[in-house]
Amino acid sequence: MATADNLGLDSCPQVILDAERAKEPAAADRAMRAVGAVKAGLADPSTVPSDDPVAAAFVVMTGVAKDAEARLGAALGPEDAHSAVYGNGSCGRTSEFAGSGR
Repeated sequence: MATADNLGLDSCPQVILDAERAKEPAAADRAMRAVGAVKAGLADPSTVPSDDPVAAAFVVMTGVAKDAEARLGAALGPEDAHSAVYGNGSCGRTSEFAGSGR
């Protein structure tokens, strides 16, 4: 956990993805795609492998903005919270992860 905290949200998921791809590329890609399908509303959350490090990292990473918006909403109100997380000059960020091509 301390290593993940030191790496931060920008680097930690990529390190996990790279390490798991080195061991089993197809499984890492399946886990990443499973989380994407669930977040897009195309699959049931039970399809995400619960013991997979890639899946766990992507579930957490993709929930950060929604969690921040919910927490800020209590103090700022829903519109200001949404703007703070997603608006221009916001605290949000975008990351891209590509499949291995296999």
